[in-house]
Amino acid sequence: MGTVIFEGPQPFELVTRSPPIATCESKNVVLILPVSVPGASQATANIQLKLTLRHAEQLAAQLGPALRLAQVRAGL
Repeated sequence: MGTVIFEGPQPFELVTRSPPIATCESKNVVLILPVSVPGASQATANIQLKLTLRHAEQLAAQLGPALRLAQVRAGL
């Protein structure tokens, strides 16, 4: 595992380079987010987030409405 250093005011903006991956590890949901990093134009780092079951359920409930609103704003 590497070290991530965040600088500047929150919230920190990370842009994904490719689709995220969700998987299960023990009793947690693991999200792997391939994000752009400073440096070479195609530099990517995989950020791994481990969510408790409850937090994963809360995120899942928010994703549908957020996706629909983003689609409307994008004219889809």
